[in-house]
Amino acid sequence: MNRAIVEQRLRFLQVDEGTIDSLRHIRAVLEPAIDNMLDELYTHLFEEPELREIFQSQASWERARAGQRNHWLDILFSGDLGLRHFEEAKQIGRTHEKYGVTLGWYMGTYCFMLDHLIDLLMQKHQDDPQHMSKLIQALTKVVFLDMDFVIDSYLEAKDEAIRKVLHNSQAVFRELQLHDETLVQESRALGAKAQDVMSGVDDAHQQMLVLKAQMEEMESVLNAIEEDNGLLSQLKMQLEEMSRQLNKIAEATQRTQHEAKVLKDAGGRLAQQMTTINQKKKTARNTYSLHAEDSMGKGLLGRIGQWMGKLV
Repeated sequence: MNRAIVEQRLRFLQVDEGTIDSLRHIRAVLEPAIDNMLDELYTHLFEEPELREIFQSQASWERARAGQRNHWLDILFSGDLGLRHFEEAKQIGRTHEKYGVTLGWYMGTYCFMLDHLIDLLMQKHQDDPQHMSKLIQALTKVVFLDMDFVIDSYLEAKDEAIRKVLHNSQAVFRELQLHDETLVQESRALGAKAQDVMSGVDDAHQQMLVLKAQMEEMESVLNAIEEDNGLLSQLKMQLEEMSRQLNKIAEATQRTQHEAKVLKDAGGRLAQQMTTINQKKKTARNTYSLHAEDSMGKGLLGRIGQWMGKLV
């Protein structure tokens, strides 16, 4: 808001030098009583839970109280209703919007202060109705001008907050839209992966069936082997018996070989004896007569041949 607009509003409200003089007179009446009025105001405010939430600390309400005191004495009734007044009212409107002080609470506070201020003026000028009328007119003009500035600033701050929320909401909506598109793409990709996984599951299922059949076959073989354990034990016993028989045969063979060697040696000795006998036979043949020798030789040789036959 520029100076031209401020001057236009002052002109429309018919704010003149007489109005300025009346406002300065009101300040003189208000200043001695302002602190008691503000104490009563904040006692009344703290009876409302919503307002207690706004002024949670002593420091916060002390700042608010000091701002109220300055506004009533140094702004409204200072006699300067130009840009300075507008800038102060603008700051009040923005502060109220920021901390959640609605227009209803703002106007209610204003009403409380006006009631007490009018009582003060009536007590001071009850014997001069004409002067009292001028003071009330000046008070009405400055109050409506002040409320005009504050409410405009409040609504402007509210509009800015709404535009900011809308802007942020649009940004969030765009982000969500992009996110949704991303989710759709990811969903499709997951669908394709899920199809691959299902195919892999089917293959794995088939392999499991094959492995299951193989395991069942192995189980049958193991069961058969377990059933044949008795036969295997019997076979082992038979093999051990056969091994013992073979050992006996080997031992008998060794004994037979030894006996054959003994017989061979005995045959060799017998052959030597036969050689000796033949020599003796030849000698005897020369000694005895041929007939006697033939008879004796045949008989002896026949007996020797029979004995040799028995040995062989």
